[in-house]
Amino acid sequence: MSQEIHLVTGNPNKLRELRQVFPAELGLGVIKLDITEIQPDFTSDVPPAHQVVGHKLDEAYSKLGMPVIVEDISAELGCLNGLPGPYIKAHEQVLGRDALWHLAEPYEDRSVHISATMGYFDGTRREIVDGVLEGTVVAPRGTVGWGFDFVVVPTGETQTLAELGSEVKNRISHRYKAAQAMASVLFGKQ
Repeated sequence: MSQEIHLVTGNPNKLRELRQVFPAELGLGVIKLDITEIQPDFTSDVPPAHQVVGHKLDEAYSKLGMPVIVEDISAELGCLNGLPGPYIKAHEQVLGRDALWHLAEPYEDRSVHISATMGYFDGTRREIVDGVLEGTVVAPRGTVGWGFDFVVVPTGETQTLAELGSEVKNRISHRYKAAQAMASVLFGKQ
């Protein structure tokens, strides 16, 4: 794969994390592009996050005409039967970075299933992969991170993602796992 691939995002934090976990030979460029985020059909056989990423891939490739990578995050709370799911970004825009805590705090079950769904499209080849992080939502703790890093303790850990720091986070996160899966699919290695 010799052609540069462009990550389509307006989020500098996402870019910084992905540059740390993708192989250097990927030549990951970045393009800030407004992409319509669809509302998935939860009755479809296609997982909601895959619907969102598939639409993002089509729109980004249509506008740019070059190989693209897009990503979408879903955060499913056990206490809310999987909500906010793919709507986590909207919840954080309204409730702030601690949105998951505000939603889960009244409940005993504070389990969370976080997935990063990443897609690649070059006009012919389409790949969609997932990376998953299981954890528990807690009151905000830590100083290094963004988004829900301050309120999620990964299963098997005692600290939030923000307390673990970026080096540890980038070895265990949902985004890291999705990036590793994508690198494996595109380059045949992990």
